[in-house]
Amino acid sequence: MLSVRALRRSGFGEVCPEALHDQANAGRMFSGSVAAATVIGLVGSTMLLGGFGPFAAVGLVAGGIAVVLLLSLVGLLTPTLDLLILLSLWLAAGVVLVADHRGAALMVTHLMPVAVTFVGRWSLRALELALRVPLFVPAALVIVTAPLLTEDPWHFVAAAKGRLALLALLTIVPLLALVLVRLRRVRVRKVFERAAVTVAENADAAVARGVVILHSRCLTRESWPDSRKLDRYQRQAFAPNALRGTAADLAELVASGFRRQCAVRLCTLLLGVLAITFALIYTLAVAAMPVQLAEAWSGTRMSYVVLEELGLQLPLWPYAGVAVLFAVVAAVGFLAFAITEETYTTSLVDAVHGTLAEKLIVVGAPYLFHGRGPSTSAAPAAPAEERPKKPMQVYGKRRR
Repeated sequence: MLSVRALRRSGFGEVCPEALHDQANAGRMFSGSVAAATVIGLVGSTMLLGGFGPFAAVGLVAGGIAVVLLLSLVGLLTPTLDLLILLSLWLAAGVVLVADHRGAALMVTHLMPVAVTFVGRWSLRALELALRVPLFVPAALVIVTAPLLTEDPWHFVAAAKGRLALLALLTIVPLLALVLVRLRRVRVRKVFERAAVTVAENADAAVARGVVILHSRCLTRESWPDSRKLDRYQRQAFAPNALRGTAADLAELVASGFRRQCAVRLCTLLLGVLAITFALIYTLAVAAMPVQLAEAWSGTRMSYVVLEELGLQLPLWPYAGVAVLFAVVAAVGFLAFAITEETYTTSLVDAVHGTLAEKLIVVGAPYLFHGRGPSTSAAPAAPAEERPKKPMQVYGKRRR
């Protein structure tokens, strides 16, 4: 069951098409996102309603959460009731703000936390994937740092304005299409063969990773085998003679979906490149470029984003425009290298295809191994009394 949840959470339901859906993944994702948004919103609400500073507000909210968790540990509350209490406090704070004619503050205390939670989840995945491409961040800094401190980009941004979007569209989209076409020629079977060799050579690390993934799919109210039994469940499938055939089966089962996921991962990687570069250049521009010089070079007055409720004032234009310009330049360079430089192409294939194949093998190989029974493999079987329950006995036979 845990393997099925992990496979579907990773987008590879093709491996277990006949398994029952228990909706645990959707419920976990929703409750986790709501909990994160609630905590962020409570901090903002505490600052506005109580007049506390950021550190004091964080301390008060953390103390309240600690009390609720303590009551849950002693059995007076349940995890679901914990979340409902915090959510009720958050909603009550919103009602108080509206009654106090401060409804505009809901943008900061209620709408922004929801946006930050969901966007932050995606941003972390994009950042993790982008950092897998070697030397990207140093290369991006080398490309853009010197032009940033010259007058021409500031002039161009001030004059172009909305044409920056057209520039990004005309330069990035064709290159992205070419990279997708090139990566589509990658042979999925070969990718899985290399991934299987990597997993077999690092079996201990793969077993530990698989145990963590399976544990993360276990809900709080459930009781599952301990780490020792999950370790054995994983390790039997990672013997080299068993893993070779299993990896080939996985490549056949997920061939079309794997290519689709790799295309999505490449687009996510590109968005991560844009986001990282934008953040780097914006930070450098704000830190290094005096406002008077930026206004003189661009010929425009500085505009700001003001968050009065939080007492923040962030410079917007032309700093953000210059950061967008150089983010586009870095993305174009990234895609151009992916097409023309073989070493960079190999790194990109490893980041997009290789890591995804390794994760699928770590999660899917034990599922297939135990589903079809160890008798077809040369790997030793666990003693009958210690062998974990076969997921396929619960969910039915795997479609061949």
